[in-house]
Amino acid sequence: MKWRFWGKAIQEDKGVFIPASRLSLGEAPSPTFAKLRDYYLKDPAVMAAVDYIAEMAVGSGFYTTAKTQSAKELVDDFCEEVGLDQILMVVAKELVWAGNSILEKITPTKLANLKVLPLTTFTKVKRDLYGRVQAYVQSVQGKTIEFAPREVIHFKLNVVNGSAWGTGILNSLAETYVLDEGNVRPPLLDVKAQIETDLPKIIHRYGSPKIIWFFENASDDAVKEYAEKIKNAPVDVDFVTNKAVSTQSLSIDPRMRFAEAIEYVENQVIAGLQSPIIKLYTTPGFTEASATVAKEVSEKKIEYLQRYMKRVVEREIFRPVVEQAGMDWKRADLRLHWGMIQEPEIKLEDLMKAYELGAIRTEEIRKNLIDLGWKLWEAEPQPQKTLPSQNGEAEGK
Repeated sequence: MKWRFWGKAIQEDKGVFIPASRLSLGEAPSPTFAKLRDYYLKDPAVMAAVDYIAEMAVGSGFYTTAKTQSAKELVDDFCEEVGLDQILMVVAKELVWAGNSILEKITPTKLANLKVLPLTTFTKVKRDLYGRVQAYVQSVQGKTIEFAPREVIHFKLNVVNGSAWGTGILNSLAETYVLDEGNVRPPLLDVKAQIETDLPKIIHRYGSPKIIWFFENASDDAVKEYAEKIKNAPVDVDFVTNKAVSTQSLSIDPRMRFAEAIEYVENQVIAGLQSPIIKLYTTPGFTEASATVAKEVSEKKIEYLQRYMKRVVEREIFRPVVEQAGMDWKRADLRLHWGMIQEPEIKLEDLMKAYELGAIRTEEIRKNLIDLGWKLWEAEPQPQKTLPSQNGEAEGK
């Protein structure tokens, strides 16, 4: 496609995204989604941060508004039918930990359903020289499936350097950092996991006093005998011997500042998780003021996630549903809003004023009063009065 300005034709695509030598290979996500998923499932701090951000963003649900009531009802029915609430929760969590989430449209020509595809099964994206997606490649037990771009909805958050993939909060914590040859920093989440693996060993080794016994000039057989007795002796029993004996306790060198090193790694991980709210659970003396600041920092991340998901849902889901029903998308002006509908507060004086202006009827006032908690009853039917007729017989009136 070309655009024309002042009589000159300008090519729409000029900037190159991918070297020609890599076009046939496709672009694989790094780190792999399987690795990121494992961090989410196995590290409590990671799960807490991801769940907090995602649940704060979409956990309270959503509602829609539109200028065309029929379009709103159509989309609301579609959302209920496909379970869009649950789908968007999955999408939000995957966007946080992986930066990506992929839904299959069923079917692209007439959208009737949506299916969340397993993110870990996607191995690459094929694009042309100018970055236009040609295919999404899925690999399942040796079988390769290619999806055309129109067949899926690809949520990708925080695209860096024109990548085909988004970036989640775990990427910086899951990447190996190569400074130069021979100087490599393992992924920070691996460092954290190694510390957690070593801690029980250190506690078991140095948690109780370890004493080395020296029996001067004792034979090997005697040392074995003493060792067996020491090993099986109660802790409150003293030893008596006529041999020269000395002992030495094993302890951690106080110059080894393990606590500071562990705290540094933990702080780096929390910074990478971009959710200071975790400090509420881990840091003693975390004040209310600190908690407020942490919440405000997290809210910016949450608002960004909400805004991105809102635009994709409106463009890729709501619009096709409206247009395939023959309605005008712009005229419908259908929008997604996060949270619950805020019902206006109704006051008695407002009802009376509306009644005086003729805006509402008496029965509508009664219904609103009942909603406000008033106890109202319908009037009991009155018995009919009878009037005497001209011939003296009673006649109903």
